[in-house]
Amino acid sequence: MYLLARFLKVALFPILRIYFRRMYFSNRGNVPSGKPVLLACNHPNSFLDGVAISYLMSRRTFVLVRGDVFKKKWANRLLRSMCLLPIFRESDGQNPRENRAKNDQTFDECYALFKKNSVVLIFSEAIAKIERRLRPIKKGTARLAFDAAVKSNWTMDLHIVPSTLNYSHFRGFRKELMIDFCRSIRVADYRDLYEQNPNQAIINLTADIEEVLKNNTVICENPETDDLFEMFSKMVRNEIRKPLLGFLFFHNRPLKSEVLSAAEFNAVMRNEAESQTFKTNIQDYYNTLSKYELNDKAVKGIYGIWWKVLFLIAFTLPAIAGMLFVWLPYWLASGYTPKLVRRKEFYDSVLLGLSLVFDLLYTIILAVILYLLFGMDFWWIL
Repeated sequence: MYLLARFLKVALFPILRIYFRRMYFSNRGNVPSGKPVLLACNHPNSFLDGVAISYLMSRRTFVLVRGDVFKKKWANRLLRSMCLLPIFRESDGQNPRENRAKNDQTFDECYALFKKNSVVLIFSEAIAKIERRLRPIKKGTARLAFDAAVKSNWTMDLHIVPSTLNYSHFRGFRKELMIDFCRSIRVADYRDLYEQNPNQAIINLTADIEEVLKNNTVICENPETDDLFEMFSKMVRNEIRKPLLGFLFFHNRPLKSEVLSAAEFNAVMRNEAESQTFKTNIQDYYNTLSKYELNDKAVKGIYGIWWKVLFLIAFTLPAIAGMLFVWLPYWLASGYTPKLVRRKEFYDSVLLGLSLVFDLLYTIILAVILYLLFGMDFWWIL
């Protein structure tokens, strides 16, 4: 069981390594070991969010996803073999009573997993939307947690770990992803309140989860300033020294910097006089860069430039050779994705999925060709 999930964990490595420039996976110690865990996450980028967290978690992680994709039997089996479980929302437009009954079945499955000290991931906003904001947290996370606690007669030491995903940009390859696990919330601490007033306990727990997520999410308060915020964020990122080598890092320094700068940006935007001057200065600066065909990183200056120049000289030819061998599947994925995707929330997920499919097909074809040419020595060449 879960063979497909195991296979994907291996097959996704080269895809994610190319897809992301860097991944930050911080505060893993906040996820209690040997205990049942409910990860309560924000949801900025559709299916990719669950893929990224599941891939990086050392423990098998079961992800709750929209239930309407489980309708067909073959899809239900396929998705469950990837450690995915259905959750049905009121906004799905189906019979509310039928949805509640199906969710009760999923809650029972989650309870069985919690009894085995497993990790379950739920997207607490209940819907994916590409934006620099945190939408209101739904009560489903708290209901799932209390359901498991009550079924165990409060003997289960279930922990909710609010977790945030923040992307440097949302569309296309070579982005940075920052995943941060916040302080855990022990469900048993709400027992007295729940036994007195279950509804108030759900409200309080939901509010506590939302507060923690807000403090660790890069937020642009006003949608009208999104473009300005992205320009400002690029400047902030260029102030941070990034290592030349490396892909996976276990600290949250870039996230702290971006959360702080977002708070400063929002404070300026609330002041009408300051915001107008700030907006004019940013736009003038970028217009000047465009005029002279420059970018902010070049103006800022590159840290360790001589070491990087030597590195580029030494590895340019191997890089060109590598690019020639691997560009085809990703070029095909980039070409087909815009034709298949209507909603921008699914662009990255489809791009990643097509990259995986085309890469696997390409590898198989390449392996066959090399075997025909070189016999059993093909493996080393591949």
